Amino acid sequence: MAQAKDTHKWTPQETRRLINFRATRDNELFLEEMGMEGKVTRQQASKKWENLKKKYKDLRTPKTGVGD
Repeated sequence: MAQAKDTHKWTPQETRRLINFRATRDNELFLEEMGMEGKVTRQQASKKWENLKKKYKDLRTPKTGVGD
């Protein structure tokens, strides 16, 4: 397996593909299938997924400024 770069700037298209893969594959990551093997590690993809979930939750329930 090729060595992944230290950092990779995710494109919107790659992000959408990650979401689609995660949604249809029961949370399994298939970087090879996505054509991203060598660009990112499984750990980086998992971190991206966790950040996306956090961002979604933050946007879904915005802080009111009262007691937050």
